[in-house]
Amino acid sequence: MFPTHGDRLARLTAAARRHGGAARLPHGPVWIYLFTEPELVRETLVTRAGDFTVGRKLAATREFLGDGLLGSGGETHRRQRRVLQPAFHGEAVAGYVALIADRTERALAGWRVGSVRDVREEVTWIARDVMASVAWGEGPRGEDTPAGDLAPVMEYLERTTTPAGRIGTRLPTPGVLRARAAAARSRAGVEAAIARRRRDGGGGSDLVGMLLAATDEAGRPLPEALIADELQTLFLAGQESVANTLSWTLWLVFERPAVVAALREEADHALAGMRPTTETVGRLRMARRCVQEAMRLYPPAWAVGRTAVRRTRVGTWDVPRGANVLVSPWVTHRDPALWPDPLLFDPDRFAPAAERARPRFAYYPFGGGARTCIGAGLAMVEATIILAMVVRAFDLRWAGDGPPRPNPQITLRPEGGAPMLVRSR
Repeated sequence: MFPTHGDRLARLTAAARRHGGAARLPHGPVWIYLFTEPELVRETLVTRAGDFTVGRKLAATREFLGDGLLGSGGETHRRQRRVLQPAFHGEAVAGYVALIADRTERALAGWRVGSVRDVREEVTWIARDVMASVAWGEGPRGEDTPAGDLAPVMEYLERTTTPAGRIGTRLPTPGVLRARAAAARSRAGVEAAIARRRRDGGGGSDLVGMLLAATDEAGRPLPEALIADELQTLFLAGQESVANTLSWTLWLVFERPAVVAALREEADHALAGMRPTTETVGRLRMARRCVQEAMRLYPPAWAVGRTAVRRTRVGTWDVPRGANVLVSPWVTHRDPALWPDPLLFDPDRFAPAAERARPRFAYYPFGGGARTCIGAGLAMVEATIILAMVVRAFDLRWAGDGPPRPNPQITLRPEGGAPMLVRSR
């Protein structure tokens, strides 16, 4: 039986181990094909990617996010990705370093020794400001950005990942009403910002400018509804992945004094008391490895779903048209055949020689192939900078009741947030 909610991580792992990295699991009236062996993951996400479209979990996001990158498929997805890619390539990401450092410094200035901060919420605000600047250029921050606060929408979408949750979303509960109101406010704000930019002549090197300048195959401007879909999608996804990644990373790091000491030595030497810059961020190698190792243990996208659009074959498995296929970074990343002592937090797994020795899809926290997360590079730079600046400034201790528990829905959030006690370094 395919697992639901609380036990799904353990049961997915058990099924994959029992069947050797590939299994067919009953899920109501249908079957789900689970592939976690690296070569089968590569076939699903890369070699035979054209035989699949986005899975039901992400397709459900279209209710609020329309045809944005998360829920779109086929030529629509390819065209939109080509338009957006320049905002996320290496040179563009390097240009965001000063912005990320500035937003992080402002956030940390409000932290007080002895207080308890939900670091997931804190990082969400930093990531929201960064994405607002990527999308609209310098301007309003926090809830004053055109997209506003989309947290109620994400909470709604998380509930759609189980049958019981989907039934609940059809009822006019307070949570459903909050999500719909937040989505309506966000949509109105985004559409108004697009209209203002168009009245001002369009243009600009930010995402709005790129989208307004883009055309379809017939040379026509993109519909404003599609531009709004993309902006809302990127705004929501951009803050969600970074917030989850840093929540797990900060907990894992501050449980290990030797790791904290190594990070502080690196930050003190590389940054010399200054903000990270384009030149110095590349020196934060230990910080980057800690983020990578945290995403191995707690990948933001714990599972990636696909639906077969035609009959196909993955390895020795015949996959019929309409079948649901799942690859799971959570399972692959904890496979002892790929990762010795897999539950141990060891940033040295991501030293260059160790990375070269592993199969490509032993590690895929951002997915793979044509649907690799478009903001992966930006997310890594954000997480690395924020980690280095937090460790340099403070000591943190977990303040929750027991260790954080992973909540596997659309993303892998820590159940109940990430409360941490702020202490002096």
